[in-house]
Amino acid sequence: MEEKDLSILLEQYFANTIDREDCLRLLEFLDTHQDDAQVHRLMDAILKDEEPDLVLKVERKLSIYQNLQQAITESSHPSSDIVPLTKQQPRKTWLRVASILLVVLLSGAVVFWYIQKGEKTEEQQIVSAVKNDILLPSEQQAILTLADGRTVNVDEAADALLAEQDGVQVMKDADGSISYAVRPNQDTKEAVVKYNTLSTPKGSSYQLILPDGTKVWLNTASSIRFPISFTGKERRVMLRGEAYFEVAKDTKKPFFVEASQSLIQVLGTSFNVSAYESDRQVTTTLVTGGVSVANGRRQVLLKPGRQAVVDVQTQAIRESTADIQAVTAWKEGVFRFDHASIETIMKELERWYDIEEVAIEGYSEDTFTGQFHRSKSIKQLFQSLEKMSSIKFEIQGRRVEIMR
Repeated sequence: MEEKDLSILLEQYFANTIDREDCLRLLEFLDTHQDDAQVHRLMDAILKDEEPDLVLKVERKLSIYQNLQQAITESSHPSSDIVPLTKQQPRKTWLRVASILLVVLLSGAVVFWYIQKGEKTEEQQIVSAVKNDILLPSEQQAILTLADGRTVNVDEAADALLAEQDGVQVMKDADGSISYAVRPNQDTKEAVVKYNTLSTPKGSSYQLILPDGTKVWLNTASSIRFPISFTGKERRVMLRGEAYFEVAKDTKKPFFVEASQSLIQVLGTSFNVSAYESDRQVTTTLVTGGVSVANGRRQVLLKPGRQAVVDVQTQAIRESTADIQAVTAWKEGVFRFDHASIETIMKELERWYDIEEVAIEGYSEDTFTGQFHRSKSIKQLFQSLEKMSSIKFEIQGRRVEIMR
């Protein structure tokens, strides 16, 4: 989009004269636009024209935030999005099941640009003023713990070289991912293997390239422990939480993932492992290639499109067909639900949003099917659910109350 056209659309948006089609076009452009500096400059110019002595008042930010939410809500939920299911026969009686299709395609980038502007005290005021909402962090965050115990806030580090350990360089690449490289002519064969750990807080995910070239996407509230160089006869990492792997092929060094009490072995493939402690199970889903999942008692060989679920308490392994899109949706920045109960949805949301407590009152058999882009505020997802069901949500600070 040309800068002149972008400026016109922003002016129309601020003046509340933009029509629905142009509003969608603006939001879709901002969702994929990489030049934040250009947008900041145009926004500041427009607002200064309105009030020359004002950078951006808190009240103005709040008004823009609320208007944007309303625009997104009205434009993103046509009546055709509702797909009712037929009645289903449970064990004894017919039950009503509502299926709600959540098609919310815009990220609300304007909201985050505005909240990031100005002094910290203004940001705090906005958070206080915009009640009943919980937002994701504006940037992806991660902590890298080095072998000597030092920690690096990866998102805050500006240098390309994050650290150097025994001839192994830890780099922050242009796309923000972390990678490892051995300096030329460096001998890394040591008696003691040194480990690093990458951890993500709630609300963030991060990409890592291991020393062998294996790519890892680490999901929210997760951590992976790995050697700074793979010097032995195998490649082994330890996972807590969830990660997606694209393993570099090396037939001489099989790749292992330890996740809770499960051991996943692979030579070169793509797969997802979910091992959150709160789930009390380890789910391995194979996308391409082949893996084996073992728990000490039994071993299962998976084919693409299949998954193995290991019960942490009983050690039982259950194999089934997997919904690959649903399993890997988090990697694409999307929540994807398939006939999910509100309890299942909230469990997923609690991993990302800064929710301290969830209180659910009443009983409902509503289930929900569809997807929701994760960059949105949690309030917008709640509004979508409320419009299509009898469930009501109330946010008080970091507590979410659900009435059914």
